Amino acid sequence: MGKRRLVSFIVLVLCLLLSSIVFAETTGAAVAETTFEEDVDKFFGEYVVAPVGTVFFVKIGAIIETIFKMPLVVAWLLFGAIFFTFKMGWVNFRMFGHAIALVRGKFDKPDSTGEVSSFQALASALSATVGLGNIAGVAIAVSIGGPGATFWMIVVGILGMSAKFAEVTLGQKYRVVREDGRIMGGAMYYLSQGLADIGRPALGKFLAVFFVVLCILGSFGGGNTFQVKQSLGQIETQIPWLAGIESQPLEIKESKELPQALGNFIDANDLASKGKKSEPIALTVKLPKSYSKEVVASWKKAISAVEPLTVVSGDQRRALKVSIKQDDGVQGPVIEGRGDSRGWVYGLVMVFLVGIVIIGGIRRIASVADKVVPTMCGVYVLACIYILLTNFGEIGGAFGLIFSSAFSGSAAYGGFVGVLVIGITRAVFSNEAGIGSAAIAHSAAKTDEPVREGIVALLEPFIDTVVICTMTALVILTVEGDFTYQGQAVQHVWQSDLGTTQMSGFVTTSGAFAAAFPTLIAGIPLGTLVASVALILFVFTTLLTWSYYGERAITFLYDRIPGSTRGGEKILHIIWRVIWCIGIFVGATQPSQLVWRLGDISNAAMALPNLLALALLSGVVFKLAKGERDAGPTHTEDTPEEPEEY
Repeated sequence: MGKRRLVSFIVLVLCLLLSSIVFAETTGAAVAETTFEEDVDKFFGEYVVAPVGTVFFVKIGAIIETIFKMPLVVAWLLFGAIFFTFKMGWVNFRMFGHAIALVRGKFDKPDSTGEVSSFQALASALSATVGLGNIAGVAIAVSIGGPGATFWMIVVGILGMSAKFAEVTLGQKYRVVREDGRIMGGAMYYLSQGLADIGRPALGKFLAVFFVVLCILGSFGGGNTFQVKQSLGQIETQIPWLAGIESQPLEIKESKELPQALGNFIDANDLASKGKKSEPIALTVKLPKSYSKEVVASWKKAISAVEPLTVVSGDQRRALKVSIKQDDGVQGPVIEGRGDSRGWVYGLVMVFLVGIVIIGGIRRIASVADKVVPTMCGVYVLACIYILLTNFGEIGGAFGLIFSSAFSGSAAYGGFVGVLVIGITRAVFSNEAGIGSAAIAHSAAKTDEPVREGIVALLEPFIDTVVICTMTALVILTVEGDFTYQGQAVQHVWQSDLGTTQMSGFVTTSGAFAAAFPTLIAGIPLGTLVASVALILFVFTTLLTWSYYGERAITFLYDRIPGSTRGGEKILHIIWRVIWCIGIFVGATQPSQLVWRLGDISNAAMALPNLLALALLSGVVFKLAKGERDAGPTHTEDTPEEPEEY
């Protein structure tokens, strides 16, 4: 035990040390105004991301314009969900009650083969799916597609339960049980072994390697840097300190004093030396919403006279760009400017929290997940229920709006088709049904009956999409507050300036929560804090499980290299976990987007080989569902591996 703790400490120190080095290097790069990140982004964007994205996300409308405008991957996932719903005789409804009984441990067998309980496996898999999309993604879906997108999220969430059942059942059936009791499983195993069993070994090997490569890239995209980068961006809107935003009251009596006041603010915060020389210094002057149009116009006139100003600091000459904005949160004129981001603080905190957990592998991840996931989901849902009860009179109207606009030809984003596509897209990317990732977590569950774990897994899309996503949507649609749209008062946040843009995301959801819980704590509404904490915890647990998914994918490749050993695998795991933590820090500190977009695309593209295998092996799933336990052979492997995680 002492050895394990020592190794854990060393790994954590390495993560923090290397993260600090990265921070120092990136800070130095900013000072030197290097364009390395921009060059890398440009290269990946033009030669890698764009071609890959064109293939995986080709719009069906480009082929059949009048039918659908839906990305290929989304259509593929939807097809898989529908196919297995009918193929398995609506197992999502028939086995729902039994799934709850299994999770409660009613039919547990302690001597069954596996490493974690079914509940822990469910919690681990949920921790990977419940994340940014449940809070920010739902708001964007409602903003773009309108309230009707919620209906299609629910429908696809229900259909996705069947696809999840199929992939987890196969994951259990084709998992490899090593001599030391360790479990190796996931989509790559039923791709390679399952397809070989039905006479397609070459196809199975190719698809397994293809899936593993996508999983490794996707883990860093959708499961690591994207989660960190996007969550930081959302939280920065509510906690300006993290964004490096400096502000102070603007105390001037005449407009002619404005240039001097702006210059003093720039000098006091050293803004002229921050950022790139090619970019102007951007300042925002916030005015109270109580100011009349005439007063605001006079300020705009004063600012327009200032904008040609060039700021000189040492050898730097930079243009000045000043915008004006009315804000409920200020009592008098306030000047605001952006300095250096403090995202590195967020990155280091996440590195520390994630590092001390993933060091222990699936057992520790499952142990944390089975406590954090139910707690965070429960608190979030209870907060939503409280909000809905306090706005009970709006619930009926919200559901009416959801159903009516779901089939409306005049709905946002191209009418019915647009609402349909937006809702489906949000659902399939939220619950990950058909992607194959959940099979990795569930393969470690203690059971000797593959169908049993498949039944447990069908609860994931229900909890993730039908419950949590729907709760978020209802809060956004029902909460009333002091919202405005282009200067005019509106009733709900989704109708306001916060919720009418594609980039609304978290600010829309947090705006609804803030209106429901307006009590200020350290100047921040309680509702905003609740939404922010929920978002951080959701992202934290996503980082945990996706680290395990990526680790199992890279282990699959390593085990097939001649001469692979137990010691080599241990070193590989340590290296992976260090790199994973560094990726978290980089995601919080680097401005690069397109490099990580490749990983995000790969995450979605995992559905292509996975659903093809599910379709080819659907006969095995069907036989297992009917109780034929001998469907498909059982596999074992004697590849050595450490007896305990480290």
